[in-house]
Amino acid sequence: VDFISSSKVFFMPSLLENYPFAFLECVGHMPVVVLDRQTWSDNFDSKFYHKTNTRKAHEVIRSLYDSDYNDDGLDYVKDLDNKATNAWKVL
Repeated sequence: VDFISSSKVFFMPSLLENYPFAFLECVGHMPVVVLDRQTWSDNFDSKFYHKTNTRKAHEVIRSLYDSDYNDDGLDYVKDLDNKATNAWKVL
């Protein structure tokens, strides 16, 4: 957790993910960058991450490095967690 909280940008180049725990952990703490060739991130609110192609990834990461982060990300992740927990309670 200390490593994550001390980071400024998270880059996830994965093209396939079943359930991206690392992605969600970082969405709550910093800007997140994913590649545009994948679709798994479409399951999440796009205001909490940035999609880019491979050629421009370094530019996007650099532009986000010293930017202010949307603090709503942690609330978003907590809300997703609560929804999943409540869905399992119904079963």
